[in-house]
Amino acid sequence: MPEIIVPQFFLNLEDGHWWEFKDTAVGAPARVECQATGSTLTLRIKIGNQVAEQVIEARDVTDEQTGQQLRQYAFIESRRVDQNQTVKWANGGLTLPSKWTVGETVSGISQPGANPATGNAVKATATLVSLGQLKRPAPPLYGIEIKQTITDVSLGNVIASAEMYFAGSRGIVYAKGQTFGVFFILEPTRWYGQP
Repeated sequence: MPEIIVPQFFLNLEDGHWWEFKDTAVGAPARVECQATGSTLTLRIKIGNQVAEQVIEARDVTDEQTGQQLRQYAFIESRRVDQNQTVKWANGGLTLPSKWTVGETVSGISQPGANPATGNAVKATATLVSLGQLKRPAPPLYGIEIKQTITDVSLGNVIASAEMYFAGSRGIVYAKGQTFGVFFILEPTRWYGQP
């Protein structure tokens, strides 16, 4: 039987939640903050002088099998605030299902112009890699691993990739990847749930 998760229980995206990290690839502090305005969430990511935002639409949906109210997340806009760039996702955005099966990949395509180097559209994919004891951070936590890639639609080359780990009721606990060849490794230092 396939392992199925409900992303809202692991992502933990709620107004006022925050996470602090040390980017061990460059030695800079990093912070992720979540702000809500109605059903729209803005996830602000700051690593050193770089600032990015993910605009996410949170949709309440009813599970057809159980009648349970679940949350579905659609990434509708991505911004590099420090470079004044905005990527708008087409056709409702990159949508994470309200119930996600391990091994399942979802994807979304941007409007034209998202790759600043070529002006081409980009495709973002997210794969739910695993569910269980996370290898990072110590001590081991129970959670999920998501792998994300962003590719230039016309050229097919990967321009960004990340492995992200989320623990139940805590949210993001570790991430590593690269954007246009600039690498990051986010090791947790503090989060909103700590005294």
